Amino acid sequence: MRVRAFLPLLVCAGCVYVGAPGDPAPPDRPPATPKPAGPGLPTATRWDGQDYCRVPFSTGLGWADPIGHLFGLTQPVEHLYILLHDVAASGRVIPSPNLGANDEVDIDGDWNFLVILDPGQELLLGKGNFDHDYAGGIGAEIDHTDLPEPMWPRPGDRVWMRGDWVVDCWKDIAQGEIHPAFAVVVERGDQRWVNYVRRSGVFTDLLDGVRDQRVDPDPEVTFHLVPTGPSGPGQRAALLETLDRQLRGVAFEDVRAEPEALVVHVRLDEGGQYYAHLRVGWR
Repeated sequence: MRVRAFLPLLVCAGCVYVGAPGDPAPPDRPPATPKPAGPGLPTATRWDGQDYCRVPFSTGLGWADPIGHLFGLTQPVEHLYILLHDVAASGRVIPSPNLGANDEVDIDGDWNFLVILDPGQELLLGKGNFDHDYAGGIGAEIDHTDLPEPMWPRPGDRVWMRGDWVVDCWKDIAQGEIHPAFAVVVERGDQRWVNYVRRSGVFTDLLDGVRDQRVDPDPEVTFHLVPTGPSGPGQRAALLETLDRQLRGVAFEDVRAEPEALVVHVRLDEGGQYYAHLRVGWR
């Protein structure tokens, strides 16, 4: 009974550090002790993510270990091990076995979505991605305020994304993720939502209430927007209509129609954001 009474207190103690979604981000955490060198990039599918994790997240307490931060028992740590920056992935968003994981804003303000990858990208998946919670897909996260609401990826959408390929050591399964997804394309019918941010506001650690504030090291991204369905004789990809377009800190933008895709090339300042809602087709 004492244990049952104490656990809710721990949860509530953690909540006081977290503002409402969209609140200004608190300053970054103090730097953690440098991580030991990992085993190198995975070379085979269903790799063991625990090879990249370290204490305290690799201890038996697993996700509960950060509670020690509240009492000064551990130093601030980073529970995401970055395998590689600017990794692209594509596939279809599926319903998550975790209720609410891709149909509402999470408690920490992030928008999470689960993607079954297109063939040829299996190396991105560790064995933890085949746990029940991930169903063979890869999880992706971005601050919900970094994506305009109409383009929040939902089950049934096709997506392309580019971001940091990480091992999430928060759970003992240590699954692979794209976290954060700096650049995202959402496909629904003939509509394409395109979004790119250089600085992400995703949470690194909910219990510490600290946002990651990670910056994409590559200021440029190229989106290839392929129209739905096959092209007819002599047709090429075309921009049919611009439904919405919002620019902040955009240093360069180039939109051009090529035979197989509408190509959008963007370069951003560090605090920039590029958003466009387009209709594409064959013409």
